[in-house]
Amino acid sequence: MEISARGFLDERTMRAVQALALFGKAEPKKAFRHRVFCYAFLAALMVLFAILLWEELFFAIACPICAAFCLIGILLFYYTYCIAPRRAHTKSPLANAENLYVFGEDALTVTTQGVDGFYANETRPYTMLTKLTESAEFFFLYLDKIHIYPVEKATLSEEEIREIRRRILENSNVRHQICRY
Repeated sequence: MEISARGFLDERTMRAVQALALFGKAEPKKAFRHRVFCYAFLAALMVLFAILLWEELFFAIACPICAAFCLIGILLFYYTYCIAPRRAHTKSPLANAENLYVFGEDALTVTTQGVDGFYANETRPYTMLTKLTESAEFFFLYLDKIHIYPVEKATLSEEEIREIRRRILENSNVRHQICRY
């Protein structure tokens, strides 16, 4: 029995993949706030050390530099989590493309239909998958660390979700990870 699902290469999907890469299993918004808070706290602590130990030349120079690195870390996290997915979506030639996933007994067939008549079709046996990561909204099927198929769970029934999970996890080389969001 074949099971069909869909996935769209839109900004929401790109943000989900980016959040998965940055924060792993943690809920992205909480993890983002936590990391920004930690970097801000470290920056404030470094400025405080610089003020309290201004007589020591090393601390007067090193602490403001460390505080600047912490602030740069905040800006980088903001860019990679908030701005980069939006820019990737607007610049990608496959923006708003639609993926049709057909889960067969032994293989996954992915058909991509994009704007301007783009069309691609490929079949991958489940043995080529290295990892299955699940969130509440998506299955993320990894071919390797870079190539990920985001499958929207909303296009599947609960029974189909269980069956897809079973088919993929029958292979011992596939790692399974469940996200907390």
